[in-house]
Amino acid sequence: MSWSRGRDDWMSPTYDPKRNCFNVTAREKCDVFSTAPRPTMQGTLNYGSAYFPNDEAAPFYGALRALDLKTGKAVWEWKPFPPTMSGVLLTAGGVVFTATRREFHALDAKSGKALWPFPVRRECLFMPMTYSMDGKQYVVVAAGSARLRWLAVDGFKKNYLFSFGRVG
Repeated sequence: MSWSRGRDDWMSPTYDPKRNCFNVTAREKCDVFSTAPRPTMQGTLNYGSAYFPNDEAAPFYGALRALDLKTGKAVWEWKPFPPTMSGVLLTAGGVVFTATRREFHALDAKSGKALWPFPVRRECLFMPMTYSMDGKQYVVVAAGSARLRWLAVDGFKKNYLFSFGRVG
């Protein structure tokens, strides 16, 4: 899969030791890249080669997949719209977390069934993280600008950090 807006290695995957599965974000879309030189223009994306969007390579979709490491086959696949844009987090309790553009999602690690979405109001492109405090586990995800300098400048007016209590 070759696509200008992401590959399976751009978003952090996770390993599930209980099921011997690899949970990974995937994109099913194909664009064309060429070794032809392309002049660099300030303010535009530079892929280091010529890039041609292929809007006819349908259907485009994104998915979160649990891949069996012995067989390489998908155990389950979850296809949200819009597709996931963040990394993947797995808890010991069997809950997988990821995010689409403006929603944070919890899924069952065994079946891939969506447990709940949570609206985050801003783009959620970051890796969910977990921590525990006073014997309680929390999951956090940042939502908002990827320009971290804004965090200090605007006092969190445009950026959010969501924390969810016991998750599994």
